Parts: sequence; C-alpha cells; structure tokens
Amino acid sequence: MEICGDMETTGGAKRIAVIVDNRRWRDREQPERCAAAGLRRLGYRLQLVTPGAWPIFRELPDAALIWNGVHGRRRRIVGELRDRGVPVLIMEHGFFDRFRYTQIDHAGFAHRASWAASLHGPAPPAGPARFARAWGGPPVRTEARKSGYILVLAQVPGDAQLADSKIHHPGPLVQALEDAAPGGARIRVRPHPRSAWRPRTRDGARVIGGPLEDAVAGARFVVTINSNAGNEAIARGCPVMCLGPALYGMAGAALTTGLAGLREAIETMLDGWRPDDRLARDYLYNLACRQWSRRELRDGKVLSGLLSAAGQATGATHEL
Repeated sequence: MEICGDMETTGGAKRIAVIVDNRRWRDREQPERCAAAGLRRLGYRLQLVTPGAWPIFRELPDAALIWNGVHGRRRRIVGELRDRGVPVLIMEHGFFDRFRYTQIDHAGFAHRASWAASLHGPAPPAGPARFARAWGGPPVRTEARKSGYILVLAQVPGDAQLADSKIHHPGPLVQALEDAAPGGARIRVRPHPRSAWRPRTRDGARVIGGPLEDAVAGARFVVTINSNAGNEAIARGCPVMCLGPALYGMAGAALTTGLAGLREAIETMLDGWRPDDRLARDYLYNLACRQWSRRELRDGKVLSGLLSAAGQATGATHEL
C-alpha cells in the first residue's frame, strides 16, 4: 500500500515512484531517501510506495526506483512495471566503501547492469580520483604470487548475485576445489561475515577468520563465484579466479572458469596467472565511476542521466 501520495507536485512534472519500506525511509541516510531529495530538486513529483503485494499503484508512475529488485515481492514489482513499459532504476550497495556509495541502473546491478559488457578499455578521466576517494588510495599493482594458500571467498547462500550462477551455495564450490587442487595445496575458506554457513570439508580446507585484508594478504590467489570481495582482492593486488558470472571475469580482470575446467584453471593460477596491470586498474576505475555518493544522489544530476537512459532503453514514449 502507498505510505503517502504525491509529494511537492510541480505542474505537469513526471511522477517518479520511490518503492521503499517504512524502516528504510525513516533513515535519512538511506539511498532511497537521498535519491528522493535529488528527484525533488529536479522538479519531479514523488510517490512513496511500500513494496507490498501487487498491485501497489492506483495509477502507474512514469518511472520507479527500488532497492535490489531480485527477491520476493520486489522481484514481482519490477517485472510487472517492466511489462507495462515503466522504466525501473535498480539500486544496490556500491563496489568500494559499499555502504556510502550506491550503484543504480535500469537493467540491474553488478553483472546484470546495462554497462556490464562494456568495461574494457580506458576508464573516464575521473576514474582514478573517484576510486582513490572511495578506496582510500590507489590500487596495488597485481603481481603473480609464488606462495600462500588458495583463498575461497564464500558468499551468503542464496545471495542475489548467485541467481545467474550454476553454483548457488559455497559448499559445492569448496568440495570441487578440494577435488581439483593438486596434492599439498593449502585451501583456506573465509565464510561471509553475515552467514552462519561453515564448510564441512573432506580434504584439507580450513576456515580462516579475521579482516578480509589480512586473509587476502596471505593468499596466493583468490577463488570466488562472483563476490564483491573479488573487487577488493584485485584492488589489493591479489590474482582472482571466478566461476561467475562476475564483472571482473567479464572485464578480463579475473580468470573465469567452470567446474569442468577447474583443475586446469587452478594450475594456470599456480603457474602465475595475473591480469594485465593497466586492464585491472581501468576496471577498478570504471567501477568507481558506476557508484555514487549520498551527496551526488541528493544533488540529482546523476539521477537525471540515469532516468533518461532508462527511458530510452525501455522505449518510453515520453521524455523523463
């Protein structure tokens, strides 16, 4: 149900729905609240709607913003709006300093984003500075490491990013690595901090705790499906192997493999595979240009461009 109707209407301005629950809306620092301020600044009419059971609108908006949009009711809302030709902007945590930055795109987040296949090539001029501001400095040069353990960066079972992967749980990944790794290889598993899952290993894999930075520092290379922690590993100069789909694999900043080729991929990593340093840096800089701060959302300019791109992609008959 709607938690309020149109807000601060301006003549014939287009109406943008911000789909958000009351808990998130009460927090002024949540991205939806910041985006609402930016849309208001741009002169749009705002409609706040809770993500309840469809239908949730008396009258369809001209466009909508929603968080994640992959699970449960939110997934259906996104599908219903898209079926009706309403552009939807999907919001998610950013790639670096994740809770202070937000990624937004009409196609989805991470590897589903409309720009996911176009990360090759030089980053925009602002990329290095944007990365340094979010990360706290420049990335570390990626070098082949001659010692260390194989570090598995596990994800939360059922993570939205795993929906497009052939593996939806970290357990089978760890078991496959144990089967494929050569004798004597040390495997360390870092469970996701928000997950209660722990591996039930058969042959040598051990759990490692502590900060991600410390775990990556001791690794020869990292293995993951498509965790955002892979981006942090690349930024720390550690080679990454992924099973994907993952942005870093699509960009060539990580070695991509499937279960069938896992043994050969591990040997390639042990032989010293690493991405081209310039490619890895441009990849990170490109990501930094695809996330926005709370201040930028409140300003509204970036939202104007995102709404325009969403309208064009959706084939909307009116200009947003």
